[in-house]
Amino acid sequence: MLAVPVTLTVPADAKPFNCLSPGTAEDRKQNVDALYSEAKAYPLKVLDPGDDLLPLGMPDLFKPQLVITDAELDQDGRVSDCRVRQQSKFQVLNAASCELVRNHYVARQPVGSKKQKIAVDWTPRTADPERRACFDRNGTVPIAASLWTTSAIFKGAKLQNGAAFIALDVGTAGVADRCTVLAADVSGDLQRNLCRVVVQRATVLPAADGHGNLVPARMKMVVRFIVR
Repeated sequence: MLAVPVTLTVPADAKPFNCLSPGTAEDRKQNVDALYSEAKAYPLKVLDPGDDLLPLGMPDLFKPQLVITDAELDQDGRVSDCRVRQQSKFQVLNAASCELVRNHYVARQPVGSKKQKIAVDWTPRTADPERRACFDRNGTVPIAASLWTTSAIFKGAKLQNGAAFIALDVGTAGVADRCTVLAADVSGDLQRNLCRVVVQRATVLPAADGHGNLVPARMKMVVRFIVR
């Protein structure tokens, strides 16, 4: 079995914003459920861009918007043409969706069909500038990030409420090469299980530079555990 690099560290020389504390705009479940049920009607991938890719002119907070695009792929699996199939109410998001798909999307498997439907889920994380650092994607674009975590995280670990603030190092192939726990208030077993499962399940579009070249980057996210 391939060993997953897991680092459990908290920088000693800095006291970052407490990403483990819940935020007023952080609970996305009620909105995400509606978006994903709509997206399931199509055989498509759901991209989950961060606030760093929001276009200029967008308000700090807005209701989640789902844009569905028709993308045409070239022989290398990159997008050569993109058109908006289902629009949001923000024209700037419609244009940004195709720009994101063109710059970041690359098929992870051999291209069987030259056309794919790709959805972009634009959801603001928070209006708090400090808390935004807890969700810094650094140009990466997770695919259906809410589906990465499963009950396998609790295997062999004590069930408990809490949260973990993690960072994933993502290579140019969109593979998470390393998981680092930056802060957590749950057990070490739960932290290790989380990193193992997320690295195994994570599907990410790599970051792109200003010339359209794919580059390695580090993305951050908060995973919250709620025992019901």
